[in-house]
Amino acid sequence: MASRSTGPLGALDALRSAALRAATSWGPARQVLRSRDRRVALQASTGVVLAAGATLLAPAWLYVLAPVLLGVPHVVSDLRYLLVRRAPPPSWVAACALLSAALLALRAAVEVHFRLPFAPSLEVGLGALWVALGAAFGARASSAPRRGALALALAVTTLAGAAAVAHPLSAQRALLHAHNLVGLVAWVLLFRRSRRAALLPLALIAGALALVASGPAIAWSLRHGAVSALGAHILTAADAVSPSLPGDLGVRLAFAYVFLQSVHYAAWLAWIPQEDLSAEGSVSFRASARSLSRDLGVAGVACALACSAAVLLAAFAAVHRARAAYLSLATFHVYFELAAVAFLACRGARVSRGHRP
Repeated sequence: MASRSTGPLGALDALRSAALRAATSWGPARQVLRSRDRRVALQASTGVVLAAGATLLAPAWLYVLAPVLLGVPHVVSDLRYLLVRRAPPPSWVAACALLSAALLALRAAVEVHFRLPFAPSLEVGLGALWVALGAAFGARASSAPRRGALALALAVTTLAGAAAVAHPLSAQRALLHAHNLVGLVAWVLLFRRSRRAALLPLALIAGALALVASGPAIAWSLRHGAVSALGAHILTAADAVSPSLPGDLGVRLAFAYVFLQSVHYAAWLAWIPQEDLSAEGSVSFRASARSLSRDLGVAGVACALACSAAVLLAAFAAVHRARAAYLSLATFHVYFELAAVAFLACRGARVSRGHRP
């Protein structure tokens, strides 16, 4: 058995230490790396530029493989940073577990072609209920009365929920795109200590979004980019993510979706975990692994690894079916993110860094 110092994580930490020593020998780099605000802002800005470039150079590959490779890890990150580390009341944890199981069971029934004509309405109805419960539980857990925030959250949820139940398919399509913005909202409103440090990444996101969804950029990508991957074409993706829109607008929305999906994964897998550290500096790979084990326990880590392995193995057999099945079964986390943000917003206090109950 490999020792702590010579195992895979030890080898990665050795490379990390060597890279940090080389980088911090330069004064400006040292100032950036030792400040969380500067480091995360630089990392986020770099990630946005890379995501925009990858969207134009290989949109089909991002569309097909990003959910397969990063989907399960980002759902695990959702649960860690929005629930496990936030010292939630047991009643809220129980509500999240119950509604997750209900939505997962509903999607599983749909996947095995069990006839449920009311499934879309039931799904969005349960999702709206979850968000309303999040606001109510958050206001109840607040140290100070937050009746105004609760009333506003319940009013918005009630109106949006009623519209969603009346038009469930349209609501699901809207959530497909809006969900990619939830990570950004959570990062800026809940986890960012200095919101000024987020201005540059947010400006780059807006500019990159305008670029990747522009006609000239899409025309260039369709001529020179990898617009087909593993039998899927980005124009087919446009039919999937925006089936009711005219061709040109649908293609623009597909490119925007691919870009924002990449940003969403980056927010949950890189930016928010660093914001939640108790210290200014970054942590080693071994420390990150220990933190994951403390948060989820042995059973939780094993479950996360098993789910990731299952998606990857299924992708080797039939990548498009595996991607579609993952996105369907993981739909519960879309509503969980909205409900958890509502809970934390109505609870009032911004999240505390590094807190683990």
